[in-house]
Amino acid sequence: MLFTGISTVIIIIISHFITGFYLFQPWIEPFTDIKLIMLYGALPRVLQYTFCLILLYILSNRYSKFISSLYSFMGEETICDRKDVKPTYGKNELDIDELDKVIGLMTEREKDVFKLLVTGHTNAQIANILYISHGTVKNYVSVIYDKIGERDRTALVLKYSSYYRNCDLSHI
Repeated sequence: MLFTGISTVIIIIISHFITGFYLFQPWIEPFTDIKLIMLYGALPRVLQYTFCLILLYILSNRYSKFISSLYSFMGEETICDRKDVKPTYGKNELDIDELDKVIGLMTEREKDVFKLLVTGHTNAQIANILYISHGTVKNYVSVIYDKIGERDRTALVLKYSSYYRNCDLSHI
């Protein structure tokens, strides 16, 4: 009898390590053969793996449909070219002729300050980039406001930033 109890414990430990599933002793006690213990110990693990594979199959089908629809959407041709679309921001509509006229009124240094201003730089950053004082930048900004007719920095940026968005400003 002592040998039967020790062999049962050893068989439970072996089945636990092989299957990764803990088997309770009262449930496994009637089984004395290692094949039966492995069968009943491995059965829950096999069912678990089967259900995991089924779930993975379902999810992979759904995601593959989603990804294929994204690729088909990206591959569709647009109705109109981007160059034909003029960006608008409410009353701040970008007009290239107006921009050329405004830039034509500015000096070279005012153009440099204007480019940095509409790309989102602060007065302190403009002063550091152009190696001028903070007060000089404030004077240039007020002159630019007067020449353009805007009094709000945000409106100025919204109106003219799309013109300088793709420009290389590294030479300034």
